[in-house]
Amino acid sequence: MGATRAALDNVVAHAGTDRAEVVVGVRDGTLAVLVVDDGRGFDAVDADRLGVRGSIRSRIEGVGGTVRLWSGAEGTTVMMSVPLGLPDDEAGEVRG
Repeated sequence: MGATRAALDNVVAHAGTDRAEVVVGVRDGTLAVLVVDDGRGFDAVDADRLGVRGSIRSRIEGVGGTVRLWSGAEGTTVMMSVPLGLPDDEAGEVRG
């Protein structure tokens, strides 16, 4: 939740738009959250900026997840993926 909030905060603070779309899905034991905006985008994140690295990437990677980011003149997409726990076999569930 904190990483998603940080991505939305970045839209408000930096994208030059007040619109963003949040897409949430679960597949193969992984939760994926995409935050997509139609703002001005960016080429690179300055080393002294902590938003993406500290508020998003460290939170997601801290729980074994990954972050991918695409940005350009037509907006930015942040995709965050985190595992949802142990697979069924490891959790002790019996399949029929």
